[in-house]
Amino acid sequence: MRIFAINLERSKDRRASIAAQLEPLPIAYSFFDAIDERRGYDFFSAYDEKKYLANTGRTASATEVGCFASHRCLWKHCVSVQRPIVIMEDDAELEGNFTAAIKEAERLIHRYGFIRLQSHGPARHVLRRQVEAAEPFRLYYCSRFPFGAMAYAISPVAAAAFVDKSRVLAGPVDVFIKKFWEHGQPLFALSPSCVNGGTLSAASTIKHRDKGATDARLRAARTLTKLEDLIRRARFNRSYEMTGRVKEAAKPALADLETSPD
Repeated sequence: MRIFAINLERSKDRRASIAAQLEPLPIAYSFFDAIDERRGYDFFSAYDEKKYLANTGRTASATEVGCFASHRCLWKHCVSVQRPIVIMEDDAELEGNFTAAIKEAERLIHRYGFIRLQSHGPARHVLRRQVEAAEPFRLYYCSRFPFGAMAYAISPVAAAAFVDKSRVLAGPVDVFIKKFWEHGQPLFALSPSCVNGGTLSAASTIKHRDKGATDARLRAARTLTKLEDLIRRARFNRSYEMTGRVKEAAKPALADLETSPD
């Protein structure tokens, strides 16, 4: 299962950092030249500023649009080659269990579609239920998904759903991913995580994300969006669990597809 590390060509320090970590490992990887902020909007059919404001409290920055476009291009690549891939951002810091975690994700990805590999951040951001264990790892179904899109494995099926539902830009890439009730793909996470944010992640290349003063109408729109998300998330989780899909997902794997390097 090939790893694709997203990197802006001008960010040479980040490229050197992630290359130094990946090069010694017995895992195929490639760099994906990130979409320049000047071209980001070209990779979406439209920009819904009203919904973006409701989702985030601010308008989109050009750099985060380029980031989303980069992930979206790799989702399309995954669909094109019909093989699962790992997508990473170049500020990732690999843990000692990284190689073992990738092998475990490769074993599981055809059943589960999307597997988060990075740490979960503050506990309040994630709710999860264990669906499979293979020591030292455990796989969790996330009924509430955390922010962040630093590292994850994705299958062609999940990637196709992501591509289809992200035609209109209405939030950053991690906000899109975490709203599983919109793209319809259940989200899973491998624990313990194998990727964390290093010192480079503290200096994000995505700028101008500060929320300015909001008027009453925007605050109301934000509140309504959060309420609707809460209801839709609960409905998705209930439906997913009532149909037994969490239990079904834990059944023995079908024969893995060939995942030789591209």
